[in-house]
Amino acid sequence: PQDTDVRGTLVVRQPEVYEQGEWRWGLIGEFGYGALVRARQTTASDPVERTLVMEGLTTTNLSTAYAPRPELLLDLHVPIHLLASGQERVEGPAALGDTRLTATWSGSADAAPAGTRIGTIAWIDLPTGAEERFLGQPGLGGGFGGQVGWANSALRVNGEIGMQFQPALDLDNLSGANTLVTGVSVGGYAAQKMGLIGEIRTSSPLSPSEVPGSIAHAELIGSARWGRSSGRVMVAGFSSALSSGAGLPAWRLFLGGAFGTKSESAVVRRSQAQPKNLCPDGSAPVLGRTVSDGCYVPLTVVARYQEKTMISEYVVRTQGGETRASSDANGWRTKGLPGDTWVVEATSDGCLEGAASLTVSEHGGWMDIALEPNRSATVTLNVENQKGEPLSGAQTTWTGGHPDCFAHGTQSALDGTLPVSIAPGEWTVTVRKAGHAPVTRTITVAEGEDEVLRVQLQSVPLWLETDRILLYEPIRFDAQTARLTDESSTVLNALADLLTSREDVLAIRIDAHTHDRGEEDDNLALSERRAKAVQDALIARGIRADRLEARGVGEAEPIAPNRTALGRARNERIELQVLETPGGAR
Repeated sequence: PQDTDVRGTLVVRQPEVYEQGEWRWGLIGEFGYGALVRARQTTASDPVERTLVMEGLTTTNLSTAYAPRPELLLDLHVPIHLLASGQERVEGPAALGDTRLTATWSGSADAAPAGTRIGTIAWIDLPTGAEERFLGQPGLGGGFGGQVGWANSALRVNGEIGMQFQPALDLDNLSGANTLVTGVSVGGYAAQKMGLIGEIRTSSPLSPSEVPGSIAHAELIGSARWGRSSGRVMVAGFSSALSSGAGLPAWRLFLGGAFGTKSESAVVRRSQAQPKNLCPDGSAPVLGRTVSDGCYVPLTVVARYQEKTMISEYVVRTQGGETRASSDANGWRTKGLPGDTWVVEATSDGCLEGAASLTVSEHGGWMDIALEPNRSATVTLNVENQKGEPLSGAQTTWTGGHPDCFAHGTQSALDGTLPVSIAPGEWTVTVRKAGHAPVTRTITVAEGEDEVLRVQLQSVPLWLETDRILLYEPIRFDAQTARLTDESSTVLNALADLLTSREDVLAIRIDAHTHDRGEEDDNLALSERRAKAVQDALIARGIRADRLEARGVGEAEPIAPNRTALGRARNERIELQVLETPGGAR
């Protein structure tokens, strides 16, 4: 029970590597039920009838182990029997069972597959148990055996064979016999912190007993362990007898735990104590190297911009050459060789760049790469109207990389120019100015070069966006009336042309707004008449009535203060909302 590997066994012993100076402790409670002890009656009427002496037994198994060398483990097992049930002669207070002292030696099997270990084991059973209550042997016992095991990072398979020497036994017509002990176990990870283990162990007498089947037995054991590969673990298990006969319960339950520690004077690492052809993670060392310098160790590369980890592309240069890799939002986890120098260049969002170097230690490494915007190229926008005259006040939207990878003024100058410091690569820019149709262009710039991009904007009275129609020229009315002015014909004609050419705009809503001068009800009624007037004007220009909806808002939704004439003029407006497209209602 002192095995702290989550794939560790309960009964079948296994060869493994230890840490010099390592201590382990274990405590497992056990309850067994079935024919543990039977005695043959001496009556002539039925000479083969057997009387049940012990049926149930509750035991606490204490163990401790110490590794004076990486390949040697010495351990001590002490069972404390708490409760026995059956005849009166076995019942009584808690008592010790026989104490077992064990020495296990493990070594590598160089000719076998990687991860294979062999071992030998020898043990002595001290007669510390209560012999008169069938809880111990009458004299000194012991045995020896051999083991073979194979393991990788997730699975462990073991086999054992040995000889158990028992002292002479003469209890109510029963005589003891030396036995051949065999066992097989398979253990693996069911989850990162849980292992499942199956075992079969048999004990076959070398000489017949006066009561057939009273000593020979076979048992199937299943158990689970929770914890880590080294450290504290919890254990739960169940076993079932595969053969009948005294000496083995019909079934047993196990529950307990174990933990281990390494002494401060430990000087041998677990990886050094492993076979020459096996690395700590179960892999083979790099071709042409030994375990001491050829096993891979974990390496983490993280590229950050303003303390945020970025999805990045990497160019990696090591002694093995140049490779490329990529990461997710948590960074890039890989493996490296101790002593190798890594130089990693990172790129994120097409324009954030950085580099770092690291010499990998025997424990691995962590590489933090600070990313910075690359603005080594320049683009100058020349914004003009259709006549080639400069347009000031134009604004731009850039896509193709991180927003911090370009820097420019807020709008074009009086001469129509707008210089931009930008990262090399392909970029898309959209230029907008009120009263003009937006223009989108794609440009590719090279490291350290200056590019000039000429953009001409066309003057338009309105523009269709996804969910609205922008009016660069307002629809006007005579003061305090719903009568459209002559100047509004230009924008109404353009709006009718747009709706005629864009049948995918299935419906729009005409919202009419007013300022707050006058009575609120009067302003609402005026806005309703104005919205209806725009609707009628579009119907007169050939637009179907079912594509138009009119709504009067009144003074409820101002966009400027009403205390100034300019603010009131801005609040008196017509807005056009796109209600429905082929994709459905908005």
